[in-house]
Amino acid sequence: MKKKSADSVLSENLRREMGKRHLSDTDMAHRSGLSVSTLQTLLNAAGEERESASLARVQRVAEALGMDLPELLAEKDQPAPANTRSVARSTDDTPKQLGQLIEDFFALPEADRRVLLGTATEMASKYRQYISR
Repeated sequence: MKKKSADSVLSENLRREMGKRHLSDTDMAHRSGLSVSTLQTLLNAAGEERESASLARVQRVAEALGMDLPELLAEKDQPAPANTRSVARSTDDTPKQLGQLIEDFFALPEADRRVLLGTATEMASKYRQYISR
């Protein structure tokens, strides 16, 4: 079996980890402090025409995923999904997970539900401000 380039391994692992966490390119860029275009450079391993990723940038991405650098760069047997956005939205279990989330929410005491709703409202407001920049 031909050994994959470090860029290809990084791209596949990054896509896989973003898919597991249901992160879009924009979400991941925000978490890691990178621009969306820089993140997309990491995601799109296109061989020699591609600009190599700096170690500092890759480290920031690993930290944003809660991983260490060797873990993100380790070659895996399983192929990464081609598009992280479609993976995040195509899970067959999504309706079940949403139903369970709603059940769990209403099982909370009313005071806890109010705090959770207040926090979610505040986060949504901040997110709207962030994406409107």
